[in-house]
Amino acid sequence: MVVLKNYQKKAVRELMDKTVKLLQNNNKKKVLVLKAPTGSGKTVIASKYIEMFSKLEDRDFCFIWISIGKGHLHEQSKNKISSILEGSPSCKLLEDIIRYGIIKRNAIVVVNWEKLNTKKNGVWDNVLMREGEGINFLKLLENTSSARKIMLIIDESHNTTDTRTSKELMNIINPEILLEMSATPKYIPSGEDIDDNMAAFVKVLPEEVIESGVIKKEVFINDNIDEIDLNNKNSIEIVLEMAIKKRLELNEAFSRENVKINPLCLIQIPNAKTGEEILHELIRILKIKGISVENNNLALWTSNKCKNLENIIDFNSKIDVLIFKMAVATGWDCPRAQILLKLRESGSEIFDIQTIGRILRMPEQKHYRSEILNRAYIYTNNKDISVKVGNLSLVKFLKANIKPNMKNIILRSYYREPSKDVVIKREILNIIFYKQAEKELNVSVNRNAISNLYALNKLNFNMGIDNLESQLMYEGHIETSKLDRVNVKIAHKDKRIKVSEFDIEEVFTTLLKRTSENFYPNLKELIYKYFNDVFNYNIKKTGMITKIQSLFIVNYEKFFKSILNSTVEKYIDEYRKCDREETKEYYNDFSIKETKLLDDVSYEFFKSKKNIYDKCYLKKNRKQTEKVFEDFLEKSGDKIVWWYKNGDSGKENFAIRYEYNGMPHAFYPDYIVLFKTGLIGIFEVKAKNDREAETRTKAKNEYLKKYLKEEIGKGKNVMGGIIEVSDGNIKINIGGKEYASNNLADWESFKC
Repeated sequence: MVVLKNYQKKAVRELMDKTVKLLQNNNKKKVLVLKAPTGSGKTVIASKYIEMFSKLEDRDFCFIWISIGKGHLHEQSKNKISSILEGSPSCKLLEDIIRYGIIKRNAIVVVNWEKLNTKKNGVWDNVLMREGEGINFLKLLENTSSARKIMLIIDESHNTTDTRTSKELMNIINPEILLEMSATPKYIPSGEDIDDNMAAFVKVLPEEVIESGVIKKEVFINDNIDEIDLNNKNSIEIVLEMAIKKRLELNEAFSRENVKINPLCLIQIPNAKTGEEILHELIRILKIKGISVENNNLALWTSNKCKNLENIIDFNSKIDVLIFKMAVATGWDCPRAQILLKLRESGSEIFDIQTIGRILRMPEQKHYRSEILNRAYIYTNNKDISVKVGNLSLVKFLKANIKPNMKNIILRSYYREPSKDVVIKREILNIIFYKQAEKELNVSVNRNAISNLYALNKLNFNMGIDNLESQLMYEGHIETSKLDRVNVKIAHKDKRIKVSEFDIEEVFTTLLKRTSENFYPNLKELIYKYFNDVFNYNIKKTGMITKIQSLFIVNYEKFFKSILNSTVEKYIDEYRKCDREETKEYYNDFSIKETKLLDDVSYEFFKSKKNIYDKCYLKKNRKQTEKVFEDFLEKSGDKIVWWYKNGDSGKENFAIRYEYNGMPHAFYPDYIVLFKTGLIGIFEVKAKNDREAETRTKAKNEYLKKYLKEEIGKGKNVMGGIIEVSDGNIKINIGGKEYASNNLADWESFKC
């Protein structure tokens, strides 16, 4: 028998009270939102709510429970609901009752959303949905709706209702009441909807759940790194050893509490192709430690491998480690899971809260005397992580409004429609890359390898790759009560570790993809070919690919970043010249938006008195030179009214047309400033020795001057130029002077 915690009883009562109010409205699709922390027992609350609702004699309802997650997770949901309700009301799977043609009064039917929610060529793709001689889900709904009302319960609602097909299916079900359950619901009812009895909202506080002993108090990240020998180990070996050591400590702690629970370590691997490579590496390392499928203490749950999953949720299961992909991240429940090892994905430093939720539950719904058992543990080879709830659409949006009585502006702005996808021709790409590399590195395929290496040495090309190191975070910590906030950055310390071949491959891939996802496969092969042709580095030799990757990494910022970027840009420009399809260009009036919405993943708060918005949010990854210029504007006294940081793409931001290599482009100046005199300033900020200086920045400066001259001729009170920040000095290139970053003699000190 399930005994409810006090907060669960309170939530059930609130749900019932608010349902009674909703039923006073005769419209369909009334929404009841339950916001409860990950691990708080939303299934228990909803099941007991249904049990109480089913006792209303004057109401004829049935319940369709949507379960998300691939595979057989809906079966786990059904079994859990049945266990909570002890058979009354009845709970069945859709596939088990569909043949009856109708859902009975008070019956709960659990539906696998992944199975139903697919179409091919506009036709429902699952046998439960297809039209034919027998009964299908659509016919079942039709029969049921004619006899009684439907309540639709959506578990983890933030993951369920995004697609067009999902919305279509929701409309077909057409429930009387929709109960949405989530730690991070997308829809929060407005006051108007609540007053009209069209929606209601019930919230469970994280503190209530923790105090009840249902979830763990806090999460530790890489907390015992100082106890591990780091020598001659790659990052995977290090974090895996930490996780296994912690699992043994937890096992001993449970024994001291006289509790028979075998703590489970979850290892999440990437979904991508690299996930398979990592899986083989993990299996190899674990086998050395005596953990394997053959020894019946390792379980696998991937798309093509399912091993030793039987009875894995039992407290005394022999399985010590489960390796999984994303499938387990949502909906799967195993309270003995206490450790999560998440291996780095290219460019990803974000943990989904649903994944962390798998290790938050207390197995016996109580806290123990030993505090080590009241914590969850994360191990990761990421150098930095943050916790994110779900998809980008769930990210907390930061809102800023133009300050009252601030004068807006109107500027003529340029917009160019995005071009269609580029077709990559390897031969042409190779030619462009070799030219750019020859220009930057002063090496040539027509010279011998020794001459080319000598030329590199004169450029201080870094050949020191024997002792590459990386950072590994440790002693990270976060309170469980804060986990369901939309994005949580975790403070931590860093430790330097030797980089392995595996880590080098990963960084190499990330840097190439950062240049262009589309060009990545070609650029990868091109780098190997280039080192072979110019430096005689034969990739067939053992260790040579790792050597090339290492040289690329340590020289990326100084040389290869510029070479790759200019190669891709020039290729696209050449492609556009040959592409006969005309790109449309527009001019429109630009004014600064009255209200701005930004996501808190990319943006941070900047304390500003002079920004046009009441709250100033700027990109976290903006350049140091921009930060210096912003501080300069803030200290300008009463000489400026406001300043504005422009975006870098899209027609909603301010742009100037310029040409480079005979092709038109949109140039988005960094800052717009309104001076007290009414003068409007347009500024682009660059660092000293900017690598673009003699190429695009020169072109941008030329067209900025042209734009200003045209606008002044039309009566606009404007000025502007390229701002250069060097050693704290701020200079501007204005008037008729030609832009050249290596010659600041003719530049003027910028003063507001």
